[in-house]
Amino acid sequence: MAGRSESDPVYPEDLVRSALKWLLRGGTWEALARELAWAAVQAAGANYATIEWLTPLVEARLADKVDGVEFAVDMASVRARSAHLQLRPSDRTGADSAATLEGHDEAVRRLGAMYVEEVEWAVSLIGERLDRGRRGERYSPFSVRRRRPRSDVALPSALDDVRTPFGRRRRAA
Repeated sequence: MAGRSESDPVYPEDLVRSALKWLLRGGTWEALARELAWAAVQAAGANYATIEWLTPLVEARLADKVDGVEFAVDMASVRARSAHLQLRPSDRTGADSAATLEGHDEAVRRLGAMYVEEVEWAVSLIGERLDRGRRGERYSPFSVRRRRPRSDVALPSALDDVRTPFGRRRRAA
């Protein structure tokens, strides 16, 4: 970042960082985990106290999954660069641009899919705990209880129709 010129290639970690900024929408990592937990609680129809124990679990799983995104982004960039150079062998600048665009799109696609997967995982975890049903235990405000019927999980509308920083619409996950 510091000391780079316009002609320097964009590295996969930079593309993932940019896509994470897009996903975080100005928030923090902890806020994203809480948002996912909130979405899962809403979809599962559980009580709100569930968010307190679910958020750290979601945060840990997110951290594990984000680590794998960089490799996929690198592979998408390499494929795009190679495809561009096959069509226009002397256009190195265009190949770098194609690699950057495709890498960023892949990062956004992977992170969007990760968002939905994590909410679905959390909903199933809540569902398992609800189905287990702890009969005969003392009341606790932190126990998992169903407040309403389960609903479908989807990307928040703020992420649904967002243009990437390059002005292109992101592909559906």
